[in-house]
Order: sequence, then C-alpha cells, then structure tokens
Amino acid sequence: MLGVPDLVPVFSWIFLRGKCRYCKAPISSRYMWTEILMGVVAVSLLIRYDLSLKALFYLVFGFILLGESLTDLEVFEIPDGFHLAAILWWCLYLPFPAVLYRRADGRIAGRSCYSRRYPSADHDL
Repeated sequence: MLGVPDLVPVFSWIFLRGKCRYCKAPISSRYMWTEILMGVVAVSLLIRYDLSLKALFYLVFGFILLGESLTDLEVFEIPDGFHLAAILWWCLYLPFPAVLYRRADGRIAGRSCYSRRYPSADHDL
C-alpha cells in the first residue's frame, strides 16, 4: 500500500534514489521525466489559458497524446483505446466552441477563410 510520500512521484523517485520503497526494485527515470514534462505542460496551459474549459480541454488532450507517444516509443504500436479516448474527448467538446474560443474581450475568436477582404478587379491596388 502506498503511503503519502509515495504519492508525489518526482520527489519520491528522488528521495528513494529510483527504487521501490518496499521491494527495492529499480524504477526507470523515464517515469520521473514524464511527470516533470506533464507538470510543465499543465503549468504552461494554466498560465496561457488561466482556469478555463479550454485549459482543461488541452490538458486532457495533451495527456492522451503523451500516452500515445510513450506507448508508441516503447512497443511501436498505438492501442485503439488512445484513439477512441481522443475522439470521444474531442466530440465531448464540439458543442462548446463559443466557450473554448472566446477571446479576452468577450468576442468569439476565429474567422472563416471566406471572410477575408480581397481587392476586386475594378478596384485600384
């Protein structure tokens, strides 16, 4: 059973010198670097998007993509569960584009490619 110190992955890995507290088996540093990477991603998203649904969306999507990447690097195969999770997560947020893409001034962000203004043939450039 894990104790409280074991529940903080980076610090427990450092304090235990990369070994299991109970059986003393070595633990790969890859797990510590994965935790650090996702911590940096999470803090970056919170700084960029504050506490918002957009930050949550990108955070979970980032977790799914990291899981896909690490699994692919290890076994050269991506399980269908990752694809399914990414598709379901994306579909869950499709009804909320106004919440996800609202600018700081309250307007909806994004433009159609047809909304650009091009000079007409009869107008002098």
